[in-house]
Amino acid sequence: YYRKPQKYKHTTNMTAKLFLLPVSRSVLFTNLVKYLDLDVELVYVNKTDSGYDNKEFIDNFPLKKFPSYLETSSDGDVFTLTEMTAIANYLIEKAISEKIPKVDKAVQLGYGSKDTTTDYKTHNDILRWLSFVTSEYIPQTADVMLITFGVKEKDDELAEKSSKNSLEYFAKFAGKTLKHQKFLADPDVPTLADFAAAIPFFYSLNFGLTDEYKSKHPEIVAWAKEVFSSDFVADSFKDVSL
Repeated sequence: YYRKPQKYKHTTNMTAKLFLLPVSRSVLFTNLVKYLDLDVELVYVNKTDSGYDNKEFIDNFPLKKFPSYLETSSDGDVFTLTEMTAIANYLIEKAISEKIPKVDKAVQLGYGSKDTTTDYKTHNDILRWLSFVTSEYIPQTADVMLITFGVKEKDDELAEKSSKNSLEYFAKFAGKTLKHQKFLADPDVPTLADFAAAIPFFYSLNFGLTDEYKSKHPEIVAWAKEVFSSDFVADSFKDVSL
């Protein structure tokens, strides 16, 4: 069943809600909304035996996908959007177009260190990394994440295996880039690509990070230290030991 997204008529009187599950992927949006002071309500939806506990989410998103974004105008017109990459990009582009007080931070997240919104190469590279994190990297880390959030039964052996596989997977795909530049998409500053990748990386550390890995992949460790020291993730990932 496919429902075509509806676009709302331009109006300043609108509400915005972001429906999230209280698990790992929500961290990126919790940080993004807070970092840019966006006027977006974060709504955490819980799974029940019969489905989900939020009627507004159920009514507007028949596919029940997370995250899901809903804008409603004062006239009742709505705009809906799903998929992590699409929503993150939309929120950043909207923040830039509306020239929010923290517009410079929004530009850096979506376009990198250049003070422009026409650096399409960096912009699309950021989107590429976001897509990689969503479709490839997070699934590699799924077991340890689900164990951490209590969705799966505690299993230290499985958590360790998942974590080590995830860290090696990231090194395989990001190591070459990080040997030549400090960050994934922009050589000089972290972007949303780095902060998205930091989520599965973080959940792999406790069970998977070893002295052997740090010695083998110093570029990954250097990247992680830079990213975890950023204000963007300060509240979510505290006292990260690398």
